[in-house]
Amino acid sequence: MFSACLHTKSILLWLIPILFAALFGIVNFIIHVNKSETSKRSDSKVSLFAGMLAGGITGVAISLATYIPYMMIILKILATAFASFTCLSLIIALANNILLGEPKKLLNAIKILAGFFYLESNNQGFFLQVMRGISRFTWELMQTITGNIYCQLRNAFGGVDKVVYFGGASFSIKESGDGSGISLGNNIQANIPGAYNKVAGELLLMHEYGHTFDSMRFGILYLPVPGLASLISAYRNVYNKATGICTHDSYWTERRANRFAARYFKRCGINWTDYDTPNRFAYYPRYK
Repeated sequence: MFSACLHTKSILLWLIPILFAALFGIVNFIIHVNKSETSKRSDSKVSLFAGMLAGGITGVAISLATYIPYMMIILKILATAFASFTCLSLIIALANNILLGEPKKLLNAIKILAGFFYLESNNQGFFLQVMRGISRFTWELMQTITGNIYCQLRNAFGGVDKVVYFGGASFSIKESGDGSGISLGNNIQANIPGAYNKVAGELLLMHEYGHTFDSMRFGILYLPVPGLASLISAYRNVYNKATGICTHDSYWTERRANRFAARYFKRCGINWTDYDTPNRFAYYPRYK
């Protein structure tokens, strides 16, 4: 009996990395081809092999983690929660497609799921892409799964108009929204005030993207430290009608996100200085 269990674990130790490598590489390749970011064959190969390497190493890490006491139980709980909510979202989206003839929810649900395996290509080297992919399913696993579930539920109940990929992140966007947003791992849900044009230049989307850098730095502490602090700040937010400024705008977690965003989007021609000054329509300060 013991030898049979050991044999099964040995098979999984090899099977999981192979499946992860194939899934990660193929999905990342397909996303990049459809985004038209990989116009050259060499770029397409980079997205394929970066995804395969990240998936393979992640698969090995997950396989080895099953030998750690209680880790198997934790992984099973996370996998069950993820599978349950994802299936619920897909069922609702499929029913909406069949009964109402609206394919948008189903397409969004598939894109949100595929976003798990999307890595940036344009602004990162090969090994940095691989490291971010590994981090997503290890160091950032809790917020990655939580964020994907949240976006799936938002989509299932009409909170997502479109899903776009940018910079290794999956953006679930609600147009004509209230200007709120949340960033969990590489999953971003944002309610932009107007119609979507592109990420670079849309302040809310750039700001939320800035939070993804803190996710990488804080890892397993992202949810209980900056995540919880930001949530409490948003709850206690005070809005000044005269100036149009909110206290949450200048909270430390938000300023950090703005600094990361400013550095990243500078390459896109964005000058963040314009948003540091209190402004009713565009106040995203980097400093106190």
